[in-house]
Amino acid sequence: MTEVTRPSLRSAAELARLYGNITFDEDAIRRKFDKATEAEYALKRKEYEQTEDQFYNRLFGTQSTALDTIRRANASAISSGAAKGMQAANELSAILGLQQESVDDSTRLAQARYNLTDAEAAAYAKNVVDALAKANEIKLALGTLGSNIYAADTQFAVGEMQYLAQLDAAAKQLEGMGLTADATKYSADRNLEGNKYTADQNLIGSKYTADQNLAGTRYTADKNYAGNVYAANQNLAAARYAADANREATIRAAELNNAAQTAYYNHLASQPDLTLQDAVGKAISDGQDSIAVALIMQATGASKRDAENMVKDLKKQISSTQTSQGKQVAPGVIEVPVENWFLKLWGIDSVPIQKKKIPLPDNPTPEQIVDWYVKNRMENYSYYKYGGE
Repeated sequence: MTEVTRPSLRSAAELARLYGNITFDEDAIRRKFDKATEAEYALKRKEYEQTEDQFYNRLFGTQSTALDTIRRANASAISSGAAKGMQAANELSAILGLQQESVDDSTRLAQARYNLTDAEAAAYAKNVVDALAKANEIKLALGTLGSNIYAADTQFAVGEMQYLAQLDAAAKQLEGMGLTADATKYSADRNLEGNKYTADQNLIGSKYTADQNLAGTRYTADKNYAGNVYAANQNLAAARYAADANREATIRAAELNNAAQTAYYNHLASQPDLTLQDAVGKAISDGQDSIAVALIMQATGASKRDAENMVKDLKKQISSTQTSQGKQVAPGVIEVPVENWFLKLWGIDSVPIQKKKIPLPDNPTPEQIVDWYVKNRMENYSYYKYGGE
Protein backbone atom coordinates (compact mmCIF):
# COMPACT_ATOMS: atom_id res chain seq x y z
CA MET A 1 0.00 0.00 0.00
CA THR A 2 1.34 3.50 -0.87
CA GLU A 3 2.78 5.51 2.05
CA VAL A 4 0.88 8.74 2.83
CA THR A 5 3.00 11.78 3.78
CA ARG A 6 1.71 13.49 6.91
CA PRO A 7 1.31 17.28 6.48
CA SER A 8 3.27 19.73 8.66
CA LEU A 9 2.60 23.33 9.76
CA ARG A 10 4.81 25.78 7.80
CA SER A 11 6.78 28.57 9.51
CA ALA A 12 6.23 32.28 8.94
CA ALA A 13 9.64 32.60 7.23
CA GLU A 14 8.82 29.76 4.86
CA LEU A 15 5.45 31.29 3.97
CA ALA A 16 7.09 34.73 3.51
CA ARG A 17 9.60 33.25 1.00
CA LEU A 18 6.81 31.28 -0.71
CA TYR A 19 4.77 34.44 -1.37
CA GLY A 20 7.51 36.76 -2.69
CA ASN A 21 9.78 37.41 0.38
CA ILE A 22 7.18 39.20 2.51
CA THR A 23 8.85 41.39 5.21
CA PHE A 24 7.49 40.99 8.75
CA ASP A 25 10.58 42.14 10.76
CA GLU A 26 9.62 45.08 13.02
CA ASP A 27 13.01 46.88 12.73
CA ALA A 28 13.04 46.59 8.93
CA ILE A 29 9.51 47.96 8.70
CA ARG A 30 10.39 50.85 11.11
CA ARG A 31 13.46 51.73 9.02
CA LYS A 32 11.18 52.00 5.97
CA PHE A 33 8.79 54.28 7.91
CA ASP A 34 11.76 56.38 9.26
CA LYS A 35 13.17 56.79 5.77
CA ALA A 36 9.81 58.02 4.49
CA THR A 37 9.47 60.39 7.50
CA GLU A 38 12.99 61.74 6.99
CA ALA A 39 12.25 62.54 3.35
CA GLU A 40 8.91 64.14 4.29
CA TYR A 41 10.38 66.48 6.95
CA ALA A 42 13.41 67.31 4.87
CA LEU A 43 10.99 68.74 2.33
CA LYS A 44 9.06 70.59 5.06
CA ARG A 45 12.34 72.08 6.50
CA LYS A 46 13.31 73.24 3.07
CA GLU A 47 9.93 74.95 2.67
CA TYR A 48 10.41 76.57 6.16
CA GLU A 49 13.88 77.85 5.28
CA GLN A 50 12.52 79.39 2.10
CA THR A 51 9.81 81.17 4.13
CA GLU A 52 12.43 82.39 6.66
CA ASP A 53 14.68 83.76 3.90
CA GLN A 54 11.74 85.59 2.36
CA PHE A 55 10.92 87.14 5.79
CA TYR A 56 14.44 88.47 6.42
CA ASN A 57 14.74 89.72 2.87
CA ARG A 58 11.45 91.58 3.24
CA LEU A 59 12.53 92.97 6.68
CA PHE A 60 15.84 94.14 5.30
CA GLY A 61 14.11 95.87 2.44
CA THR A 62 11.64 97.63 4.76
CA GLN A 63 14.35 98.83 7.12
CA SER A 64 16.50 100.07 4.23
CA THR A 65 13.53 102.02 2.87
CA ALA A 66 12.90 103.57 6.31
CA LEU A 67 16.54 104.64 6.70
CA ASP A 68 16.56 106.18 3.25
CA THR A 69 13.41 108.09 4.12
CA ILE A 70 15.00 109.41 7.36
CA ARG A 71 18.13 110.47 5.52
CA ARG A 72 16.14 112.40 2.91
CA ALA A 73 14.06 114.01 5.64
CA ASN A 74 17.19 115.08 7.53
CA ALA A 75 18.67 116.55 4.41
CA SER A 76 15.61 118.67 3.61
CA ALA A 77 14.37 119.51 7.14
CA ILE A 78 14.29 123.11 8.45
CA SER A 79 16.97 123.65 11.05
CA SER A 80 14.67 124.80 13.81
CA GLY A 81 14.34 123.30 17.22
CA ALA A 82 10.67 122.43 16.91
CA ALA A 83 11.07 120.82 13.52
CA LYS A 84 14.00 118.80 14.61
CA GLY A 85 12.10 117.59 17.64
CA MET A 86 9.10 116.54 15.56
CA GLN A 87 11.29 114.81 13.06
CA ALA A 88 13.12 112.93 15.76
CA ALA A 89 9.81 111.79 17.26
CA ASN A 90 8.59 110.53 13.90
CA GLU A 91 11.81 108.67 13.26
CA LEU A 92 11.60 107.05 16.70
CA SER A 93 8.00 106.01 16.11
CA ALA A 94 8.86 104.48 12.73
CA ILE A 95 11.82 102.61 14.19
CA LEU A 96 9.67 101.26 17.03
CA GLY A 97 6.93 100.20 14.56
CA LEU A 98 9.45 98.31 12.44
CA GLN A 99 10.88 96.63 15.49
CA GLN A 100 7.40 95.53 16.67
CA GLU A 101 6.54 94.09 13.23
CA SER A 102 9.86 92.24 13.01
CA VAL A 103 9.43 90.86 16.53
CA ASP A 104 5.96 89.44 15.72
CA ASP A 105 7.10 87.82 12.50
CA SER A 106 10.24 86.45 14.18
CA THR A 107 8.09 84.97 16.93
CA ARG A 108 5.83 83.21 14.38
CA LEU A 109 8.87 81.86 12.51
CA ALA A 110 10.40 80.52 15.75
CA GLN A 111 7.09 78.93 16.72
CA ALA A 112 6.81 77.28 13.28
CA ARG A 113 10.37 75.93 13.68
CA TYR A 114 9.57 74.44 17.08
CA ASN A 115 6.29 72.97 15.75
CA LEU A 116 8.10 71.36 12.82
CA THR A 117 10.69 69.83 15.14
CA ASP A 118 7.96 68.52 17.50
CA ALA A 119 5.95 67.05 14.58
CA GLU A 120 9.05 65.29 13.24
CA ALA A 121 9.81 63.79 16.65
CA ALA A 122 6.18 62.66 16.98
CA ALA A 123 6.29 61.11 13.51
CA TYR A 124 9.41 59.10 14.42
CA ALA A 125 7.70 57.96 17.63
CA LYS A 126 4.59 56.97 15.67
CA ASN A 127 6.77 54.96 13.27
CA VAL A 128 7.79 52.73 16.19
CA VAL A 129 4.16 52.00 17.04
CA ASP A 130 3.07 51.59 13.36
CA ALA A 131 6.02 49.29 12.61
CA LEU A 132 5.06 47.05 15.55
CA ALA A 133 1.39 46.99 14.49
CA LYS A 134 2.24 46.30 10.83
CA ALA A 135 4.67 43.52 11.79
CA ASN A 136 2.06 41.90 14.03
CA GLU A 137 -0.57 42.28 11.29
CA ILE A 138 1.66 40.54 8.73
CA LYS A 139 2.58 37.81 11.20
CA LEU A 140 -1.09 37.22 11.99
CA ALA A 141 -1.93 37.02 8.25
CA LEU A 142 0.93 34.56 7.69
CA GLY A 143 -0.28 32.51 10.65
CA THR A 144 -3.81 32.39 9.25
CA LEU A 145 -2.47 31.48 5.82
CA GLY A 146 -0.30 28.73 7.29
CA SER A 147 -3.27 27.38 9.25
CA ASN A 148 -5.45 27.29 6.14
CA ILE A 149 -2.73 25.54 4.13
CA TYR A 150 -2.24 23.03 6.94
CA ALA A 151 -5.99 22.35 7.07
CA ALA A 152 -6.14 21.88 3.27
CA ASP A 153 -3.10 19.56 3.33
CA THR A 154 -4.66 17.57 6.17
CA GLN A 155 -7.94 17.24 4.30
CA PHE A 156 -6.07 16.15 1.17
CA ALA A 157 -4.14 13.55 3.18
CA VAL A 158 -7.40 12.22 4.67
CA GLY A 159 -8.91 11.96 1.17
CA GLU A 160 -5.79 10.24 -0.11
CA MET A 161 -5.91 7.69 2.71
CA GLN A 162 -9.60 7.03 2.05
CA TYR A 163 -8.89 6.58 -1.65
CA LEU A 164 -6.06 4.15 -0.96
CA ALA A 165 -8.25 2.21 1.47
CA GLN A 166 -11.00 1.94 -1.13
CA LEU A 167 -8.46 0.97 -3.78
CA ASP A 168 -7.11 -1.80 -1.53
CA ALA A 169 -10.63 -3.06 -0.83
CA ALA A 170 -11.39 -3.04 -4.57
CA ALA A 171 -8.21 -5.01 -5.30
CA LYS A 172 -9.19 -7.65 -2.75
CA GLN A 173 -12.70 -7.78 -4.16
CA LEU A 174 -11.29 -8.15 -7.67
CA GLU A 175 -9.11 -11.01 -6.50
CA GLY A 176 -12.16 -12.76 -5.02
CA MET A 177 -14.11 -12.15 -8.20
CA GLY A 178 -11.29 -13.74 -10.19
CA LEU A 179 -11.56 -16.92 -8.14
CA THR A 180 -15.33 -16.91 -8.51
CA ALA A 181 -14.98 -16.37 -12.25
CA ASP A 182 -12.69 -19.41 -12.54
CA ALA A 183 -15.27 -21.57 -10.83
CA THR A 184 -18.04 -20.13 -12.97
CA LYS A 185 -16.00 -20.72 -16.13
CA TYR A 186 -15.46 -24.37 -15.24
CA SER A 187 -19.18 -24.83 -14.62
CA ALA A 188 -20.03 -23.00 -17.84
CA ASP A 189 -17.65 -25.20 -19.86
CA ARG A 190 -19.34 -28.34 -18.55
CA ASN A 191 -22.79 -26.89 -19.23
CA LEU A 192 -21.68 -25.92 -22.73
CA GLU A 193 -20.60 -29.47 -23.47
CA GLY A 194 -23.96 -30.81 -22.31
CA ASN A 195 -25.89 -28.17 -24.25
CA LYS A 196 -23.83 -28.86 -27.38
CA TYR A 197 -24.59 -32.57 -27.22
CA THR A 198 -28.28 -31.88 -26.71
CA ALA A 199 -28.27 -29.37 -29.56
CA ASP A 200 -26.59 -31.87 -31.90
CA GLN A 201 -29.22 -34.50 -31.16
CA ASN A 202 -32.01 -31.96 -31.54
CA LEU A 203 -30.55 -30.85 -34.85
CA ILE A 204 -30.58 -34.41 -36.18
CA GLY A 205 -34.21 -34.87 -35.10
CA SER A 206 -35.18 -31.45 -36.49
CA LYS A 207 -33.58 -32.18 -39.84
CA TYR A 208 -35.45 -35.46 -40.13
CA THR A 209 -38.74 -33.79 -39.19
CA ALA A 210 -38.09 -30.93 -41.62
CA ASP A 211 -37.32 -33.36 -44.45
CA GLN A 212 -40.58 -35.21 -43.86
CA ASN A 213 -42.54 -31.96 -43.62
CA LEU A 214 -40.94 -30.73 -46.85
CA ALA A 215 -41.90 -33.92 -48.66
CA GLY A 216 -45.51 -33.61 -47.42
CA THR A 217 -45.64 -29.91 -48.30
CA ARG A 218 -44.33 -30.54 -51.81
CA TYR A 219 -46.88 -33.28 -52.38
CA THR A 220 -49.72 -31.07 -51.17
CA ALA A 221 -48.44 -28.09 -53.19
CA ASP A 222 -48.24 -30.18 -56.35
CA LYS A 223 -51.82 -31.38 -55.90
CA ASN A 224 -53.05 -27.88 -55.11
CA TYR A 225 -51.25 -26.50 -58.14
CA ALA A 226 -52.86 -29.02 -60.45
CA GLY A 227 -56.29 -28.26 -58.96
CA ASN A 228 -55.72 -24.51 -59.23
CA VAL A 229 -54.64 -24.80 -62.86
CA TYR A 230 -57.73 -26.81 -63.73
CA ALA A 231 -60.03 -24.41 -61.85
CA ALA A 232 -58.33 -21.40 -63.46
CA ASN A 233 -58.82 -22.84 -66.92
CA GLN A 234 -62.49 -23.51 -66.21
CA ASN A 235 -62.96 -20.03 -64.79
CA LEU A 236 -61.23 -18.50 -67.80
CA ALA A 237 -63.49 -20.37 -70.18
CA ALA A 238 -66.57 -19.35 -68.21
CA ALA A 239 -65.41 -15.71 -68.00
CA ARG A 240 -64.78 -15.59 -71.74
CA TYR A 241 -68.20 -17.05 -72.45
CA ALA A 242 -69.89 -14.60 -70.06
CA ALA A 243 -67.92 -11.65 -71.51
CA ASP A 244 -68.85 -12.62 -75.05
CA ALA A 245 -72.50 -13.00 -74.06
CA ASN A 246 -72.52 -9.67 -72.23
CA ARG A 247 -70.90 -7.96 -75.18
CA GLU A 248 -73.51 -9.29 -77.58
CA ALA A 249 -76.29 -8.38 -75.17
CA THR A 250 -74.89 -4.86 -74.68
CA ILE A 251 -74.53 -4.30 -78.40
CA ARG A 252 -78.06 -5.58 -78.97
CA ALA A 253 -79.47 -3.42 -76.17
CA ALA A 254 -77.70 -0.35 -77.54
CA GLU A 255 -79.06 -1.05 -81.03
CA LEU A 256 -82.59 -1.51 -79.69
CA ASN A 257 -82.33 1.64 -77.54
CA ASN A 258 -80.98 3.66 -80.45
CA ALA A 259 -83.73 2.35 -82.68
CA ALA A 260 -86.36 3.13 -80.04
CA GLN A 261 -85.07 6.67 -79.55
CA THR A 262 -84.90 7.21 -83.29
CA ALA A 263 -88.46 5.96 -83.72
CA TYR A 264 -89.64 8.11 -80.80
CA TYR A 265 -87.94 11.22 -82.23
CA ASN A 266 -89.36 10.56 -85.72
CA HIS A 267 -92.79 10.05 -84.17
CA LEU A 268 -92.67 13.43 -82.45
CA ALA A 269 -91.29 15.17 -85.51
CA SER A 270 -93.99 13.65 -87.74
CA GLN A 271 -96.81 15.33 -85.80
CA PRO A 272 -97.32 18.77 -87.39
CA ASP A 273 -99.85 19.93 -84.80
CA LEU A 274 -97.41 19.30 -81.90
CA THR A 275 -95.55 22.48 -80.82
CA LEU A 276 -91.93 22.49 -79.68
CA GLN A 277 -93.04 23.05 -76.11
CA ASP A 278 -95.46 20.11 -76.25
CA ALA A 279 -92.85 17.86 -77.89
CA VAL A 280 -90.17 18.73 -75.32
CA GLY A 281 -92.61 18.35 -72.44
CA LYS A 282 -93.81 14.96 -73.71
CA ALA A 283 -90.21 13.74 -74.14
CA ILE A 284 -89.34 14.79 -70.56
CA SER A 285 -92.55 13.21 -69.23
CA ASP A 286 -91.69 9.95 -71.03
CA GLY A 287 -88.16 9.94 -69.56
CA GLN A 288 -86.53 10.71 -72.94
CA ASP A 289 -84.24 13.58 -71.82
CA SER A 290 -81.83 13.09 -74.73
CA ILE A 291 -84.74 13.42 -77.23
CA ALA A 292 -85.82 16.63 -75.49
CA VAL A 293 -82.26 18.01 -75.79
CA ALA A 294 -82.12 17.08 -79.51
CA LEU A 295 -85.49 18.78 -80.19
CA ILE A 296 -84.35 22.02 -78.51
CA MET A 297 -81.02 22.01 -80.37
CA GLN A 298 -82.72 21.44 -83.77
CA ALA A 299 -85.47 24.02 -83.23
CA THR A 300 -83.45 26.84 -81.57
CA GLY A 301 -79.87 26.23 -82.71
CA ALA A 302 -78.76 26.19 -79.06
CA SER A 303 -75.65 24.31 -78.00
CA LYS A 304 -75.91 20.92 -76.40
CA ARG A 305 -74.90 22.32 -73.03
CA ASP A 306 -77.55 25.09 -73.13
CA ALA A 307 -80.20 22.60 -74.26
CA GLU A 308 -79.30 20.25 -71.39
CA ASN A 309 -79.60 23.16 -68.92
CA MET A 310 -83.08 23.99 -70.33
CA VAL A 311 -84.17 20.39 -69.83
CA LYS A 312 -82.85 20.42 -66.27
CA ASP A 313 -84.78 23.62 -65.50
CA LEU A 314 -87.99 22.06 -66.86
CA LYS A 315 -87.49 18.92 -64.80
CA LYS A 316 -86.91 20.92 -61.59
CA GLN A 317 -90.45 22.19 -61.82
CA ILE A 318 -91.69 18.74 -60.83
CA SER A 319 -91.13 17.86 -57.15
CA SER A 320 -91.50 14.54 -55.35
CA THR A 321 -94.13 15.69 -52.75
CA GLN A 322 -97.30 13.48 -52.84
CA THR A 323 -100.71 15.30 -53.22
CA SER A 324 -104.15 14.44 -54.63
CA GLN A 325 -104.41 14.30 -58.48
CA GLY A 326 -105.93 16.84 -60.91
CA LYS A 327 -106.67 19.68 -58.50
CA GLN A 328 -105.79 23.34 -58.09
CA VAL A 329 -104.67 23.13 -54.47
CA ALA A 330 -103.63 26.79 -54.09
CA PRO A 331 -103.20 29.93 -56.19
CA GLY A 332 -100.37 29.20 -58.60
CA VAL A 333 -100.08 25.53 -57.48
CA ILE A 334 -101.63 22.47 -59.19
CA GLU A 335 -101.23 18.73 -58.97
CA VAL A 336 -100.33 16.91 -62.19
CA PRO A 337 -100.53 13.22 -63.04
CA VAL A 338 -97.33 11.21 -63.11
CA GLU A 339 -96.76 9.34 -66.39
CA ASN A 340 -93.36 7.85 -65.48
CA TRP A 341 -93.75 4.14 -64.78
CA PHE A 342 -90.83 4.13 -62.32
CA LEU A 343 -92.51 6.72 -60.07
CA LYS A 344 -95.79 4.84 -60.31
CA LEU A 345 -93.97 1.71 -59.28
CA TRP A 346 -93.14 3.44 -55.99
CA GLY A 347 -96.73 4.55 -55.48
CA ILE A 348 -96.27 8.18 -56.65
CA ASP A 349 -99.34 9.03 -58.81
CA SER A 350 -99.13 12.83 -58.83
CA VAL A 351 -96.76 15.69 -58.04
CA PRO A 352 -97.39 19.41 -57.38
CA ILE A 353 -96.21 22.08 -59.81
CA GLN A 354 -95.88 25.69 -58.66
CA LYS A 355 -96.14 28.52 -61.14
CA LYS A 356 -92.91 30.49 -61.44
CA LYS A 357 -93.45 34.25 -61.29
CA ILE A 358 -92.00 36.10 -64.32
CA PRO A 359 -91.87 39.89 -63.65
CA LEU A 360 -93.22 42.22 -66.37
CA PRO A 361 -91.58 45.69 -66.62
CA ASP A 362 -93.65 48.80 -65.91
CA ASN A 363 -95.20 50.31 -69.08
CA PRO A 364 -93.93 47.46 -71.26
CA THR A 365 -93.53 47.76 -75.01
CA PRO A 366 -95.16 45.24 -77.37
CA GLU A 367 -91.82 43.51 -77.86
CA GLN A 368 -91.37 43.20 -74.08
CA ILE A 369 -94.87 41.77 -73.75
CA VAL A 370 -94.09 39.15 -76.43
CA ASP A 371 -90.82 38.23 -74.75
CA TRP A 372 -92.52 38.01 -71.37
CA TYR A 373 -95.29 35.80 -72.77
CA VAL A 374 -92.84 33.42 -74.46
CA LYS A 375 -90.66 33.21 -71.36
CA ASN A 376 -93.66 32.75 -69.08
CA ARG A 377 -95.01 29.96 -71.27
CA MET A 378 -91.60 28.26 -71.44
CA GLU A 379 -90.81 28.57 -67.72
CA ASN A 380 -94.34 27.43 -66.71
CA TYR A 381 -94.88 24.91 -69.50
CA SER A 382 -95.90 22.03 -67.24
CA TYR A 383 -98.12 24.33 -65.16
CA TYR A 384 -100.14 25.51 -68.19
CA LYS A 385 -100.07 22.08 -69.86
CA TYR A 386 -102.01 20.56 -66.95
CA GLY A 387 -104.58 23.37 -66.82
CA GLY A 388 -103.01 25.77 -64.37
CA GLU A 389 -104.78 29.14 -63.95
